[in-house]
Amino acid sequence: MLCALVCAAGSCKVGLGDSVDTEAPSVKIVYPDPNTNAIIRDTFILYGECDDDKQITAVKVTLVNTDTGETVLRDEPATVDSLSKHWRIDLNKYSPENRYAGWQLADGKYTATARAYDGSHDSSSDEKSSASSSFEIDNTPPVFVIKNPGVVKSGTSSPSAYGSIFTIEGTIAELHSVSSMDVTIYDESGSIVSKENYKGEEISSFREENIETAGGTSVIIAQAGSARYDGIYGDSSGTQKYTCSIKLTDNAKKYVAPPESADQRTAEEAAADEKGNSTSSLYLYDDVYETLLSQKKDTSKKLQPTDLMNILNGTKSDDEARKILAGAEKDTSSAEESGRLYFSLNPNANPTYQVNGFEYKFGANATNQQASSGNAVSVTVTQGLDQTQIDLDGNEKSNATVKVWMKEYTASPESKEALAAELAETLAKKVRDLEDDRDGYSDSTFTEYSKATDNLPATEIEGWKLIYDYGKNNSGGASVSTKTFSVTLPEGSIVLNKYYMLAVTGRDIDGVEFAQNTIYGFLGNEAGVPPTLRILSPGSSSLQAATGFSFSGSAVLTGGSLYTSYLRAALSVTDQDTNADLGTYTEEISRAGADKGWTSTAAFTCAEDGSWTFSPSGLKDYEKIKAEKYSGKSYLYTLELYGKSSSGHDSTVSSNVQIDTVLPVVSISSITPTVDGSEYDSSSNTYVNGTITVKGAVEET
Repeated sequence: MLCALVCAAGSCKVGLGDSVDTEAPSVKIVYPDPNTNAIIRDTFILYGECDDDKQITAVKVTLVNTDTGETVLRDEPATVDSLSKHWRIDLNKYSPENRYAGWQLADGKYTATARAYDGSHDSSSDEKSSASSSFEIDNTPPVFVIKNPGVVKSGTSSPSAYGSIFTIEGTIAELHSVSSMDVTIYDESGSIVSKENYKGEEISSFREENIETAGGTSVIIAQAGSARYDGIYGDSSGTQKYTCSIKLTDNAKKYVAPPESADQRTAEEAAADEKGNSTSSLYLYDDVYETLLSQKKDTSKKLQPTDLMNILNGTKSDDEARKILAGAEKDTSSAEESGRLYFSLNPNANPTYQVNGFEYKFGANATNQQASSGNAVSVTVTQGLDQTQIDLDGNEKSNATVKVWMKEYTASPESKEALAAELAETLAKKVRDLEDDRDGYSDSTFTEYSKATDNLPATEIEGWKLIYDYGKNNSGGASVSTKTFSVTLPEGSIVLNKYYMLAVTGRDIDGVEFAQNTIYGFLGNEAGVPPTLRILSPGSSSLQAATGFSFSGSAVLTGGSLYTSYLRAALSVTDQDTNADLGTYTEEISRAGADKGWTSTAAFTCAEDGSWTFSPSGLKDYEKIKAEKYSGKSYLYTLELYGKSSSGHDSTVSSNVQIDTVLPVVSISSITPTVDGSEYDSSSNTYVNGTITVKGAVEET
């Protein structure tokens, strides 16, 4: 009896034989790999290993949606193989009747727990008998609300206008990440013009990978001078029209090949499993903004793009919004042009700008302009070659205005290309997003930077500070083909020997943004002033009969030992009858020698007191722009005078004059009253008598 009691107390096996099950079963989850936090699409397989010293009677799976805390499956039996070594369960079956866009399980985060049973042990109390794994389910392709291109082709639609850069812009809602964007472009004949080589394979689209979604999406697809742009535009000229389709693919994967069956799949099947949810359908911003996204409607019903995604995948209920989305959906993969996005390209359409005299030179030995706080810089904005005028201070389509920005650098930037990319892809993009925010935009959206000591919340974008907003500094104005205005560098903002870059953002009335091909900037200085330049004669916009005249004015600088050290006169000539550009003719003079006397040319001179004269007839190419009296020519002369002080500070002034040598054309249309001589004396004479009226016309351009 004592021996029996001792054996019982110690779980003694003596005399019990092989019929007693002494080991609890074990279980593992091996597929999808629990160490990868898999993102799963479609029906999938949960697969694992199990073992026991006797026999596994069951493996059961419990599935919890950790986003909601809901247990969506409880003790669901898995299939165990005949050797009791492996188990599997198929999850998330598809049927049109299922709640979540046809799927059993909602998109979101899950934890699966597998428990093994052998009939003799309580698996719930044994850690070895259970295993857990976390993963995510994503059966919803990216939801794209696109701003640009913002129209599909129809009989009445105008294409979204682009210049030298073709971008895809909008907002993408996606649970995870967008692995690729494929853009297929068609010319007006319907031919695909977007072919390229991708990883050794020719594809009929332009593919961009790892698409950024946070804060909005802007993807540059093609830029003038690149192989892509040349492939689209070719040898064309002017504005060319195109259509395109866009396909977005996320990073979810299909998990239907556990280790036991992986070798049974073809390479094509395995590759297809690696591809995520794809869609070529999207929503035009203008189609869904007012009805779903605008704050102007009931704010309690205002939706975000993420809400649209959740409505589509069934995790959010909103029948009204679902109906609107169904009507607004655009399938850009349509074989018909009417289903594809519509846009135009013109590499010369971008408006341009100049910060006169401040083009920045790169390189170790480059010499750049200097400027200090309070200096005025002259900015000229000019329409693109498509003749679309510039929107100076916003219109009914957008809040876009011409804005001038400045950024400080401790050392000179090294790469012109990197800086141009920053201007186009960061500064201009973020300014555009702010301007196009219909609900969030207000008068305080952009605040000018005025002083380094100001506590005002000046607008700053990646270090670029707003120093001038045309719309806030002028009392409105129509769109223009060109405009020159002055911008004063903020007081207290320039530090000696630091570097400052200048940039201008804005658009034409078609929404095409300024080209950012030329970099402008200067080296900081803390002393000195620019010369005061004036064009006194002839008056701006005056009319001259011929070119036998001279421009004259003054270039003076007061204070200390400073003096005007350099002048440049640039005469631009336009034929007003043909609108042809006849060129720009430049003359330069400076102070040289020990006495600092002015040099001179046949066309350009300056006296000691700063009075200067510029005579077009002194230009060596004068015959090209000569317009003698009665010659019938009509030219526009624009003179830009640039001056620099001995301290390195500069200024610019400009004026234009119309040259008109076309004679007026006079005609007589009637003289009344008259009498035919044949009625009185049988002659062929025409007689007048008494008070007569002579009528006619004078034609003068």
